[in-house]
Formats: sequence, structure tokens, C-alpha cells
Amino acid sequence: MRWLLAVLFTLNVLLFLWIQTNPEQQSHARVTDATDFGEIRLLRELEPAARTENSEPENTLDSTSDSSVADSEAVQRPPAGNEKAVDENRSAPPVPSDTSFSVDTANAKEYCGEIGPFPSRNMAEGYRRKLAANKGAKAELESRRGKVTVGYWVMIPPLADTKQAEQMLKKLREAGFNDLWLMRKGEHANGISMGLYTEERYAKRHADNILTKGFETRLVPKLKNARLFWVQFSQVGTAAMQELAESKFPQGVSLQKKVCSQGSAGN
Repeated sequence: MRWLLAVLFTLNVLLFLWIQTNPEQQSHARVTDATDFGEIRLLRELEPAARTENSEPENTLDSTSDSSVADSEAVQRPPAGNEKAVDENRSAPPVPSDTSFSVDTANAKEYCGEIGPFPSRNMAEGYRRKLAANKGAKAELESRRGKVTVGYWVMIPPLADTKQAEQMLKKLREAGFNDLWLMRKGEHANGISMGLYTEERYAKRHADNILTKGFETRLVPKLKNARLFWVQFSQVGTAAMQELAESKFPQGVSLQKKVCSQGSAGN
């Protein structure tokens, strides 16, 4: 095996030496290995004209693109001098031609009047502050002597004389009513009270029960002298007055109002 490797190695050495020592073989090898690429010139060695010719397609494409962009911008951009008008139109939406703007003269009215009577100053003061809080409105408290309702009688109306009143009193007792009081003098003389209630709804309920047994009654307010309070107001606007009119007042309290005259509005 060793002698075979030695023989192959020797043959390779001899072949290499023969190629190196043969001039024709070297020349043929150089010609065969050379590839003809033609004349090679660097880009910086080209003439300016040649470089322009080679780059014309690229420049043409750029110029076409620029012109297209310019045309599109010309369509989108407003004419010179109208930039401000376009900006204003964009910032404010157009108003339809059929839209009208008018002032409701009814809302410009001012009202004067009073609220009362209130049985206590504190209750009246709450309404006064509420009215005075409206811009331009004026509200003041005023006290007066008067009568205040302190309850409601459920009453058989006064009869012609005492004898008839006593006969009616007997019939009521026979029907099972015990809370009775025959009024013998005063404004309701010969009338028969069948109960006194502080609230009207309870008095009405009792009257309905009496009616089911065949006796007709009526509600009579019980009054007493007292100092009562009113809220005097002026120059109250329509919106505030409407809100006040829709509110729920205490029992016995009412609202009196009218449109202020020019003279009262200025006071």
C-alpha cells in the first residue's frame, strides 16, 4: 500500500514540473483563462453629457411625478388670496338658509306680586331668599294682622233654632255618634260639631263616613287671630316665576302675581 501512494505522489510531482517548464502550455493556459469583458470604465470617468443621457429616464420619471403632485395640489389648494376664507368656513359650520334667530319677548316679562299668608316668619323667609336669588329680582317680608286656620270642624250646619238642634243631636247619638258638641252661641250657633281635625284630609275622611249613615255635614275652618307674613316681590323673570308657580305651597298659602308695569319695574 505504501509503495502505491509513493508512486502516485511521484507522478503528480513530475506532472507539475513538466507543466511549469513548458512555455506554450503556460501561454495557452493564460489565454484560455482570460475572459473578455470589453472596455471597462469607471463611472467618474464618464463625460457629463454621457451621464446626463444615462440618467434621463430617471429624471423624466421624477419630473412626471412632480407635475402630477403639482396638479393634484393645484386642485386641492384654493386660489391665492382665499386661504383665510377657506379657514373660516372650516372652523364654522354653515348655517341653513331657513334657520331664523328670534328673541322670545314673552320671556322678557317681569312679574310683581305677593305670596302668603305664612303662619311663621321662618317659612316666609325661605321663599323670600329663593326669589331674591334671581338676578335683578327684589323680595321683601311684610307682616300683617290676620286670622290663621288652626283646624277644621266636621259640622252639621246651624239649624233654625235650639229645639231643632237638640232633636238632631238625639238622632246622631242614636246612630252611634258620641263625639258631639252643640254650639249654642256665636257664629255657628245651633250647629253641631262632630269632630275637630288639624288637617283637612282627615276631616274630609270623617265627613264621608258620616254621609254613609245618612247625615250630611260640611267642613268649617277654625280660625284665630295671629300675625301673618307675606313675601312682596318685583322684577322676577318668567322662568323663575314659572318655577315658583309650579311649586307646592303650604296649606292656606297662595300666589298672587301680575306683569310689572314700567313704573314698578324701575323701582
